[in-house]
Amino acid sequence: MALHEAEQQESADRQVTGPQPALRRDIRLSQLFTYSFGFLVGFGWIVLTGQWISTAGSAGAALAFLMGGLLLVPVGLCYVELATAFPYPGGEFVYAYHAFGKGVAFIAGWVLLFLFVSLTAFETVAAAWLVTVLIPPISGPPLYQVLGFEVTWGMAAIMLAGATFITAVNYRGSRVMARAQDFVTWILVLTTLIIIVCGLSLGQPANLDPLFDSSVDNWPLYGMLAIFITTPVWYSGINALPQALSELKSSPRPRTLSRLVTAMLVGSSIFYVLIIFAVGMSESRETLASADFATAFAIGRVLNSDWAVKLVLGAGLLGIVSTWNAAHFAASRVLYALSRAHLVSATFSRVHERNGCPHRAVLFVGAFGLLGASGGIPMIGAIVNSGVIVVSVLFVLTCASLFRVRRKLPSATAAYRVPGYPWVPLFGLCYAGCTVVFSLIVTWTSRTSGQIPAEWFALSIWFVLGLLLWLAAQQRRNAILETDRARLIRNEIATGAVATQPKPAVTAD
Repeated sequence: MALHEAEQQESADRQVTGPQPALRRDIRLSQLFTYSFGFLVGFGWIVLTGQWISTAGSAGAALAFLMGGLLLVPVGLCYVELATAFPYPGGEFVYAYHAFGKGVAFIAGWVLLFLFVSLTAFETVAAAWLVTVLIPPISGPPLYQVLGFEVTWGMAAIMLAGATFITAVNYRGSRVMARAQDFVTWILVLTTLIIIVCGLSLGQPANLDPLFDSSVDNWPLYGMLAIFITTPVWYSGINALPQALSELKSSPRPRTLSRLVTAMLVGSSIFYVLIIFAVGMSESRETLASADFATAFAIGRVLNSDWAVKLVLGAGLLGIVSTWNAAHFAASRVLYALSRAHLVSATFSRVHERNGCPHRAVLFVGAFGLLGASGGIPMIGAIVNSGVIVVSVLFVLTCASLFRVRRKLPSATAAYRVPGYPWVPLFGLCYAGCTVVFSLIVTWTSRTSGQIPAEWFALSIWFVLGLLLWLAAQQRRNAILETDRARLIRNEIATGAVATQPKPAVTAD
């Protein structure tokens, strides 16, 4: 017996299966705004505002968020240029593929998937925690403990019910997801406006003192820097936006998209500044530092009303749902993109014939997010800190991809180009790189003595899992031509209608 390689035309070597249905284009441009803005404003403001103020002072925290949002505008414009050139699900995965190839692209996609799945876990825990505060009797007896924190039967039931609900919404397709996001985000905006007006009009300016923290070696900017470093994770909605572009009913003009991204970053920056000052004026810094839900506590005190507390907590629950819904959608589309490119299992690129969504990817994200949430309340801090590292790495990859794509595929980005090239994207690259370094330093210095930071440990596990999947998918990854992989990523051909590499033929002498 001898092995002889077949010398045939590429078309004769194709093993074609039935093409899969495409993702349905059901999202309107206005819904793209509520999807991304709801992701941006999210939930952190109701839990962590007191911590931000106690760490940096009211003015220090506000300035940190204002600078964090405005300095990300150059990065956001890099996203606009690349998203206009490659409006396909996968975001940074797609950009890295066209810039650096499938190896770096898989890393980008896997990191992006970690961000969105970890955010679904964060929102799962946060929802259960908040509901048990709103309705204390629902908490029930302890089920188990994590690092000294109890997870009760009630919390576990709420996490399961919430994950099931969000998964069901996304399983119904992008139309149902977008409508739910519309409803939740606009009510959230209205409610938070009421909170801001009450805090600013009824609070006491004297409560804002000290404006800047000076507890560390009399350096007033230390606390502000500590908060500033965490801001990328609160503005990670610009990562989520590209995931929805391929499901828009009509493609937006590039200038419209650039204005939308800029407006989201500036608008969310102003939102955080107003919330911080409204809460800071409502109660003293010392009192806020010890409150679990500082925003609700402060507004309740200034209005002298338990109903005000419930209103703020209700707004917080809406914030959870808005971010949770958007993160689940984004995670499923990243997994779908990785699968279409033959970099992970084919099961995740299956599209539901009636709902037009990657239903198996949706179910996987729901299950994995719930598994991550089983760590309970201690997971919240670790997710935020690891999220800062991950988001900053993704920002670096995006800015670097822009430079590479400009050189490799100059015509691809002709529709929209970042103004002030190369200085504007270079500034974004340097800013994102500095944030990566600072976030690693902060997690290392704040770790428990003698231990590896929990954030590093979690990321290491995720990268090992990614490496195992990369090795396991080698046969599938190498089964198609690279030209077909690129066409799959760009939605130019249907999943299942691609070439497989010629296999050696076995003949007898």
